[in-house]
Amino acid sequence: MGKSSLLQYIASSQEPWKNRGLDYSQALIVFINCWEITPFTAIGFWELVLNSLQKKAKDNLALQPVFEQTLGAGTYNIHQLRLLLAEIGKNKKFLLLLLDDFDAALYPNASYTEDEMRSFLSNFRSLATHGEEKDYFR
Repeated sequence: MGKSSLLQYIASSQEPWKNRGLDYSQALIVFINCWEITPFTAIGFWELVLNSLQKKAKDNLALQPVFEQTLGAGTYNIHQLRLLLAEIGKNKKFLLLLLDDFDAALYPNASYTEDEMRSFLSNFRSLATHGEEKDYFR
């Protein structure tokens, strides 16, 4: 089984969760192939993640206003993303972000400068490793 197939299997099947005694219902699972974001930009990445996440949580009425507010801002700064993760945590959920071909984020282009790339990667790392919100982001 290849990496992409494994990620898709984890995203679409409850079986690997049940086999390990984990609660699938707590996870908001988003699968993104980063090469599908053309041209790759940090805003394009977060917009795709947030739109996918909003669809996954469509039955959670408490989270919908938070998604709408965050998507309405259109800038997706780290503070907004931390607030969103905190709200996800308050609802006893967590975001499982499965990224395929993440190396697309490592190549500057006409719409994505090297400084933007460095900022995106730094902020992404910060979300995953710092602050209380990291507990709701896997």
